[in-house]
Amino acid sequence: MTTNFPHITDKELAVMSVRSIVGLLLLWMSASALTDPILDYTAATYKAAWYPNFYQQQGPMTCPQTCEVWTQGAGIAEQEKANEPTGQFETTHVCKISSNEKAIYYGKDDPDARWLYGNQFDQLQACFTATPDDILKSDLYMCLCVYRCQQPDLIVSKIHDPTWDHANNRSVVQVTISNIGTQAAAASHLRLTDTGNGSWTVAATPALAAGASVTLTLYFNGYWVFDPNAELKAEADYKGEVDECDESNNTLEYFKMG
Repeated sequence: MTTNFPHITDKELAVMSVRSIVGLLLLWMSASALTDPILDYTAATYKAAWYPNFYQQQGPMTCPQTCEVWTQGAGIAEQEKANEPTGQFETTHVCKISSNEKAIYYGKDDPDARWLYGNQFDQLQACFTATPDDILKSDLYMCLCVYRCQQPDLIVSKIHDPTWDHANNRSVVQVTISNIGTQAAAASHLRLTDTGNGSWTVAATPALAAGASVTLTLYFNGYWVFDPNAELKAEADYKGEVDECDESNNTLEYFKMG
């Protein structure tokens, strides 16, 4: 079923039939990556906003086009790969529809509007929503656009199992540091603490590009960390040398029975 537009005049509908304008054409042609900007199982720092799929009364647009235009390239459409569940479409984007389509067309907020969430598939310029009794389709809808924090974000992604260096009489622990932010991270320092006895050691972390990781090797001299159990805590950027998206996700703990 396709929704009607009871709040919009015939003249306005005629204007809405225009599918593109020269000023937006290049932006509309930009391709979006087939990845979900809001990652599962993580509390990474995001900002999100809803934007209408008409811009200055020009549209309709897909959600990737909508987010590109309204955010001037700073945000991307929330999306998931859909080829397995649907068997027909490559990507789905989060959209919502309302009976107040005029507010969407003119880009005006309506605090009293009520919404149904749905999906905008691939290049189809329509939002599909469902109720227990019907499937609704509209070419006037809002899209969920996600802004990733434009800073680095260092995390400890793994503390590897300790090993024993017989030749030098010391425990060896490798720790992997990752930059999950959108910008490069300057050089910093990692601290690894044996929380069982309070000993700690430090390693220099090199500068990391966005998305990059590095595995560092640290040492506890003179003893085996399994005493009898290994209890460790790693802290990325423990000196606070890097201005990050999230300063609360820099630590990781390790426990293993000896």
